[in-house]
Amino acid sequence: ACLMIIAAVALAGGVLLALVLALSMRQRSRSISKWLVVLSIAVVAAGALLILQSSGEIATARAIKQWPTVDGTILQSEIIGDRAIRPVVFYQYRVGETTYQDSSTLGVPSFGNRRVRLNESETITAEYQAGDTVKVYYDPASPGRSTIYAREDWSSYMRLSLGMLLFTAGLFVLLRRGVTQKVRPQS
Repeated sequence: ACLMIIAAVALAGGVLLALVLALSMRQRSRSISKWLVVLSIAVVAAGALLILQSSGEIATARAIKQWPTVDGTILQSEIIGDRAIRPVVFYQYRVGETTYQDSSTLGVPSFGNRRVRLNESETITAEYQAGDTVKVYYDPASPGRSTIYAREDWSSYMRLSLGMLLFTAGLFVLLRRGVTQKVRPQS
């Protein structure tokens, strides 16, 4: 949820940057120029934050694929949430002499069209029935940490792309303003 808020704020900043840029091309006001620089710095920072966070998520998902696996048992699968509908699968697994329990949302995002999320959640909960066997990836350093979903999330790549777009656009505006300021000094 936090990443989605950051992405929304970053996107709004990008749109605002485009509007201020369009206004500054019409008017050569110093106050617009100052706001454009401040806004550009904020967009560059938001883009960099999105790049760092989504890169970390992608790296973690790739590392999880290298974790050892054991067979686990589905305990229950259900649909949770009123607005942010998503499936949750509860499972248990055994590592050595210890039995662990965990849950997973299987990487299903909790945003988008409500009907589509509900249909997808119903399909997933039908696939993961109590008593079924499932492949569990567990962290060898902390076996209580596990997942049954070992793939990169498409939303991580979307946030990475958005971050790169915002970072590049903000940097372009900053560099362009710097070059313009040097070529055409204001009196």
